[in-house]
Parts: sequence; structure tokens; C-alpha cells
Amino acid sequence: MRGIPDNRAHHRSPYDNRRRQPAGQRIRSAVGFIFLVAPFLAVAFDAWENVLIFRMLGQGEGVSIRLMEEFNRTSGYKWAFLALTGVVFCFLMLGFALRRGR
Repeated sequence: MRGIPDNRAHHRSPYDNRRRQPAGQRIRSAVGFIFLVAPFLAVAFDAWENVLIFRMLGQGEGVSIRLMEEFNRTSGYKWAFLALTGVVFCFLMLGFALRRGR
């Protein structure tokens, strides 16, 4: 009979909390998210590159320029995300070594 209490005023949405963060913390969390996603994007682009190679082999000698351009672009994205993953791995290993040395 008392009804359901209105707790909406006491519970803020995650969007409100995120907006209240300092700009530096938001940038760090965005960069951290990119570093977290980079290996998965490298794997996805590598898989797509394998599909494109299969399609090129199926075309024989008459490979289209459009397919070659897509293959080149995909390969570039894969190597960029792979390099980013390598940089992140080096920083993580350096941090691990510095923490371990204490």
C-alpha cells in the first residue's frame, strides 16, 4: 500500500557519471579502450585479408584492380593495428618489469 519508492533521484545514470569525469580521465579511458580493441581488430583484418586472398586465387590471372585495392587497404589496416598491439605489449611488459623489480 505504500507504493514503490522513487529512487531515481538517488541513482545517477552512467552517462552522468562519465560526463562528470575530468577530460584527462576520459581521454585515458578512450585510449585504453583503443589499446584493448587493437589486437581484435588486427585479427579481424587478417581474417578478411585471408578471404580476399582466397577470392583473388579464385579469379586466376584476371584479378580486378578493385579487389587488389581492397586487399592493399585491408593489409595496411592489419599492420597498423598489429604495430599498435606491439607497442602496447612493450609498454605492458615494461610496466610489469618495473613493478616486479620493486
